[in-house]
Amino acid sequence: MEQLFTIGTLLGVLHSTIRLATPYLYAAIGETIGQRSGLLNLGVEGMMLMGAYVGFYVVFTTARSRRSCRAPRPTPSGSGCSWPGRALSH
Repeated sequence: MEQLFTIGTLLGVLHSTIRLATPYLYAAIGETIGQRSGLLNLGVEGMMLMGAYVGFYVVFTTARSRRSCRAPRPTPSGSGCSWPGRALSH
């Protein structure tokens, strides 16, 4: 039980609390500004959920294209990596 209340553990818990609460803080600030302007929006949590789902889906479906981009190779544009063009061609 003494290991639970060390300064390192407490700082880790505080750090993760701030890190994980940031999206909710941004949503609350946006909702507060919206309500002060006269707009009633009850779907903030749903918008956050759909944003997280769509972000995961895009990363999951385009992972194949990014894997082929690890080793730089010459391209006509000279950038060394052409994964955006490959993502659009699938």
